[in-house]
Amino acid sequence: MKKVIAVYVAKHGKLYDDVKSKSKLWHDHMVTTKEMDIFHIDYKIVPEDEQKKWDYSKFIAAECRIRGLDIHAGSIKDWWEKIHECISMEQKV
Repeated sequence: MKKVIAVYVAKHGKLYDDVKSKSKLWHDHMVTTKEMDIFHIDYKIVPEDEQKKWDYSKFIAAECRIRGLDIHAGSIKDWWEKIHECISMEQKV
């Protein structure tokens, strides 16, 4: 456990407890509405809905910043992949 926490801190420069207290992102895969909830990692962006795309982009960017992830390059898909990797680590903590 200590090793996982040390790797997380080294990689993200943040303590998991700090991230958890600020994050609004959730990732329970048993929820039936996960693809419609903008705060869920499995949210599906409706291509025709520009406002939802904008809202989700802002949300994912904020979640990346909370975790100390670089969002200066790449697309929202790239950011999502970074967040997904973080959540995998967070679930081990």
